[in-house]
Amino acid sequence: MNRACVASRRAYWAIKGSLKLLAIVFVSPPAAVWAETPDLARYKHTSWTRDEGAPDGIRALAQTPDGYLWIASQDGLFRFDGVRFERIGPLRAQAQLGSAPRALAVDARGHLWIGYDQGAGVAVFRQGKLVDTAMPDPPPIILSIMPGQNGEIWANWGGWENRLWRHRNGSWESVEQRYSLPFGALFNGYSAPNGTLWFGLWDPRDLSSHAIWLSPGAKRFATLPSKGRYASVASDRKGALWLSDTEGTRRVVNGTGGVLGPTVLPAPPNLVYPTVRFDHRNALWGTSRAGGVFHARARKGSGLGPLETFRSADGLTSDLSNALLVDREGSIWVGTEQGLDRFRPVEIVRESDVRVNPRGAMLIARAEDGTVYLSSADGIYEVRSGDRPRLRYAVRGELQVICPARGGSVWLGYTDRAVRLGDRGENRITIPGPPGPIHACVEDAQGRLWLTGEGALRWHDANGWHGLPSDRMGGKGTEEIVTGPEREVVFNVRGTRFGIIVGNSARSLSAARVGIGYVNGISRGLDYVLVNGTTGLARVRNGVVSTLESKRYPWAARLRDAVQTISGETWLLGMTGLVRVRTAELNRAFDNPGSPVAAETFDSRDGLASGPQHFGVRGTQMAVGGDGRLWILSRSGLYSLDPSQLVPNKVPPVVSITGLSAGPLNIRDPANASLPTGTTSLTISYTALSLAVPGRNQFRYRLEGIDEGWVDPGTRRQAFYTRLGPGTYRFHVIAANNDGTWNRAGAATRIHIPPTFVQSRLFLVLCAVAAGGLLVGLYSARLRYLTRRIRAQMEARLAEREQIARDLHDTLLQSIQGLMIRFHGLALRPGLDASTRREIDEALDQAEAAVVEGREQVAGLRSARIVGLPRQLDEFIASLPAGPTPFLQIDGDERLLEPLVMEEAMKISREAILNASRHASASTIQVTLNFRADRFSVRVEDDGVGVAREVLAAGRREGHFGLPGMVERARRIGGELNIRSTLGSGTSITLQVPARLAYLRGRRANRGLTRVRAASR
Repeated sequence: MNRACVASRRAYWAIKGSLKLLAIVFVSPPAAVWAETPDLARYKHTSWTRDEGAPDGIRALAQTPDGYLWIASQDGLFRFDGVRFERIGPLRAQAQLGSAPRALAVDARGHLWIGYDQGAGVAVFRQGKLVDTAMPDPPPIILSIMPGQNGEIWANWGGWENRLWRHRNGSWESVEQRYSLPFGALFNGYSAPNGTLWFGLWDPRDLSSHAIWLSPGAKRFATLPSKGRYASVASDRKGALWLSDTEGTRRVVNGTGGVLGPTVLPAPPNLVYPTVRFDHRNALWGTSRAGGVFHARARKGSGLGPLETFRSADGLTSDLSNALLVDREGSIWVGTEQGLDRFRPVEIVRESDVRVNPRGAMLIARAEDGTVYLSSADGIYEVRSGDRPRLRYAVRGELQVICPARGGSVWLGYTDRAVRLGDRGENRITIPGPPGPIHACVEDAQGRLWLTGEGALRWHDANGWHGLPSDRMGGKGTEEIVTGPEREVVFNVRGTRFGIIVGNSARSLSAARVGIGYVNGISRGLDYVLVNGTTGLARVRNGVVSTLESKRYPWAARLRDAVQTISGETWLLGMTGLVRVRTAELNRAFDNPGSPVAAETFDSRDGLASGPQHFGVRGTQMAVGGDGRLWILSRSGLYSLDPSQLVPNKVPPVVSITGLSAGPLNIRDPANASLPTGTTSLTISYTALSLAVPGRNQFRYRLEGIDEGWVDPGTRRQAFYTRLGPGTYRFHVIAANNDGTWNRAGAATRIHIPPTFVQSRLFLVLCAVAAGGLLVGLYSARLRYLTRRIRAQMEARLAEREQIARDLHDTLLQSIQGLMIRFHGLALRPGLDASTRREIDEALDQAEAAVVEGREQVAGLRSARIVGLPRQLDEFIASLPAGPTPFLQIDGDERLLEPLVMEEAMKISREAILNASRHASASTIQVTLNFRADRFSVRVEDDGVGVAREVLAAGRREGHFGLPGMVERARRIGGELNIRSTLGSGTSITLQVPARLAYLRGRRANRGLTRVRAASR
């Protein structure tokens, strides 16, 4: 290309740049004449009609200290907790008259006063009940009720006589004459904070209207001249009084009345009997009775902004507006003929002057100097610190992207070129073809301009254009791209992956494997890069990737963009709204997975009417201006948010238990409820009286005695319990408002469920007695069974012994006797020598002794003689060889024992006595027989050397069978043998046998208490 061509081309670009600069100048309007954002845009409007349960024909509104919004309507008296409208039934007299409430007021004690029409007078709602105040000869209608000083209540109506009433010391009186009330109809009663009563007054004689007031302690009403009609008075947040009428709104200069200042706000059209109030922002609100609602923002000083109106065409339930209330949380409530409206102050505001681009997307970028640039249907808008958006540049051609440029400007990217906003042609960069869509751009610290799009990632530097094919990074196109603080470049590879370039090295990671599902956008933080995904959020710092998954952090799902502010906040834009977290908590969670992160969501209830632009629109969706304001792109347009103006709701909600139902029983506002006998299931309804965003109120409850800890139902307002038993329970519920301010005291109620007969203590006692009797019966039956079994065993053994005795007597003894007779005959034969005869006589003597012994054994087997155990022990002790003399002691009345019991007891006693005398080296042996009514026992004690512990543990000595034999004998007769011994301290052996097994039935031996015998040798 020759020099002439180059010169001509430069001239062309210079002329073109000059024309563009002129276009900017002529297109851009002066900032000084730019219209203010309508103040009504800073309020979120919500409405309830009959379809949502709201009453028709609302005439008055009030809020009691418990937080309930009370509504007087032609349908009756209602209270509203933000979710449910609850009708409060009228008094019987009012029901008979068919009257409806028309006026409401709350006194200093929190009681609600209700004025009715149809001559029904005034009632008061206290302690959950409506009470008639017995107004004598009440007027046809009560228009206003005003609490006064010292507990006084004032009421008025709009007739010609008995127009003003005062309730004091429990009774009503007409005070019209007392205070020289001017002639005319009274309306718009208002009680100022200083106790001054204000009324509008209409004089039918000349059709004029005035404002009148009665100061505390004054004797008569004073009149405030006014040219307008339908005067209404209200005080602002600073205590100044304002008057609105058909002439407009003016300030009452001297604070009590008498002089009006100039008109600062014109009257809206169709103004009839207005009601005006000031909200927490000191903005004016008014009802016009026929023209909807009018409003004016507060200006610095004591002024009011421009008049704004809100009518049915804007969404108001009806242009016939009647009632107005500012609640304790700052919301404005309006009652109309067809429903209830609320205006809640919000900080997310839609910039209505920036039109949505119907043919494409809106683009946004933040320059280095904090200026925010955005493109829409009209062109490029510029937002400088403290200013509103203003049109800066009329776009020619199809703009693809905008991104920050070094030096405080932005790049405008088209399909074939990139141009710095406001620069001349020398900063134009031609993008090589063929032309194609560009998804995003960024300029890094080295001055390289990066572009994403179809097929490759491209960048431009002093050496021209370079490219990195996207298929080398695992995808077929690139989308969002940002540069990190450490000169790394992070970009989106068609959602499934994201790439990281550090120096000359490039790598890509799978979004699914990292844990964020699909990449929706890339954002630049203060000192790292954030990758926004469908199932999580990833942080790229110095090439290291950390992840927060939405399973643990639900707010991290389906994110589109993120920004971080120098005040320490991170704002995340997602499909559910705008999320705010503390950056320090976010970093802590990235560094220590599982760390808690408190998140606050802003959505349509906070002014953000729609979600982000559709996913086909790539690139930045949010920016922070130099003044800290957030600028957010959405499907419905541009929104702004000033985080410094966000004031959390610090008013803890009043918690109320509204109802309890069990079967057909329904109790409203239960304090202490007693339910029907046998109730097992119940439902408890509760609410939190925070009316700002009732859908965000959180609850926790527990039923003491049933729930081990707090139950977290979220926003649900009912608790359900089944399978309850009788008893007294305490139900406790706490709640938090929309900003997480908790009322830890909450509300509680006691619930008593009386027992049925089968659940009563008497029934339990009877069951216990019956069960005890059954157990005793079963135990007795078991004892009888065991007794019969042991006795049967004993009888079998006795029968066996008797059979043996018979056999011995009939066989052996008879045979021996026969042999003795034969030998006796042999001894009488002659011819026997003396020695043989002597041997035969000796053999006969031995045989005779054997026969005697055998007969004695047979007698023992057949129980031919019954000898008591004490006698047997006496005989045994007497037969002992020399040694320690055992002492025999008998306790109780001696009774005859069963033969087998006596035999085994004798053998056990004999074994114990022999062991003590032979092996224990005892000096004293004590034998005690105890004949008790419930058992028989034998105890043998000595002071010998005792038995080793290992012998007791084993139950026997090696090679000896005395101890096991005694245990077996005791078991054989149904008894128990206890052996206690300590080395060097003697031994005690005790046999115990139950009385039913030990004693012969119906027979006793000797009667006596305690006898001690010492056996004689």
